Amino acid sequence: MESQTEPIELLIAEDDSSTLAILCRKAQEWGYTPVPTSKGAEALERLLDPAGPRLALLDWMLPDSTSGLDICRELDRRRQTPRTYRIILTARSTQEDLIEALEAGADDCLAKPVVPGILRSRLNVGRRFVELDRELHRKNRELQQLAHDMAAQYLFQKSLIDAIPLPVFVRNVEGVFASCNARFAQFLGVDETTIVGRRLEEFATPELAEVYRQADDDLLRDGTLQQYESAVTHADGSRHEVLFHKAPFLGPEGEHGGIIGTLVDITERKQLESELQRLATTDPLTGVNNRRHFLGFAQKELARVRRHGSPTSLLMLDIDHFKRVNDTYGHSVGDLALKLVAQVLTEALREGDIFGRLGGEEFAVLLPATPLPGAVGVAERLRRMLATRTFMADGEALSITVSIGATAFHPGDTHVDAILERADTALYRAKNNGRNRVESNE
Repeated sequence: MESQTEPIELLIAEDDSSTLAILCRKAQEWGYTPVPTSKGAEALERLLDPAGPRLALLDWMLPDSTSGLDICRELDRRRQTPRTYRIILTARSTQEDLIEALEAGADDCLAKPVVPGILRSRLNVGRRFVELDRELHRKNRELQQLAHDMAAQYLFQKSLIDAIPLPVFVRNVEGVFASCNARFAQFLGVDETTIVGRRLEEFATPELAEVYRQADDDLLRDGTLQQYESAVTHADGSRHEVLFHKAPFLGPEGEHGGIIGTLVDITERKQLESELQRLATTDPLTGVNNRRHFLGFAQKELARVRRHGSPTSLLMLDIDHFKRVNDTYGHSVGDLALKLVAQVLTEALREGDIFGRLGGEEFAVLLPATPLPGAVGVAERLRRMLATRTFMADGEALSITVSIGATAFHPGDTHVDAILERADTALYRAKNNGRNRVESNE
């Protein structure tokens, strides 16, 4: 794989010339080769070029009729391969705007004005995606060529497959391994001589063996190339995600001889996908649900309440005098206070309760199957726990308090925003009545 320090082309579509110049300068500082444009149509043309940039910063609004979202939709419509990693820049900041960008095909969305450090970290995620995707496509092309060549030659030579720098195996129609190369044996973590003559069930759990068997049967029946993802367990017990490429071959009389396959370990790619999912759903500082993910849970709970009428409540917590903490001790200590709140919520709430950071010093808690009086009791318990906990900052033990607003879901509510507004009203009442207290709002 290419080094992450190697320059990579970054298309930047921005209609404001000064902003475009700043982004280009930053891109160069961070090791990217900027490809600037102020026109959406020109940006789309460059990205559709197979040799064009595979990483793009796209302004939501562009001066011609082609917006950043239009570019994302058009790239998906044309099934662009290899795929461009797309980051939308926008002055819009509502939840609905973010959802619209992601549904249009964007991989990320940043609000203007862009914070350089955040932009750089998001670009680094895109770079890793592009490099891994590029390497995967390169290997896929190699594997497909190898599969075609070897499927056309039933009488292949063992020396040939041993020279292939990827795991290769051959199974007959009964599912018995007829041959494999050294890389395949190394991948499984066993000696090559222990593979040949044994059935696939001896190297996989019954469930996985059935998956492989069904895939082989489908391949022999259809007689075409096959590609799918599955799991492989090493001899040491470690589990790896792999991408299989398989093709059938014929025996000397034209009958089905078996299948030949290659595989690529895509565990790293899967981990990256999982990390991207985590980044999209969690607050990077505290590790709890971010605003978008929490509101998604709340909206689903509201739909359940409207269907069944079961009691559900919501709490909104706000750290008292948080600005004073930041101004007095610095933002790093403020971060410790936020982490303390997240830790106490994690320890104190039930398994089925859901909470997240809405932004700044505000947190919200979703309490399913809990009427408002019960929610007030939970809020009081949380308030007392936080008031008695301390955290260390530069050798000094510090403490915080929180104000909490509680409200209940109503069957007549149509959107979670109405519930948040009621909880927010109760929260401000708690603030106005002296802080470090709980107020409720029916």
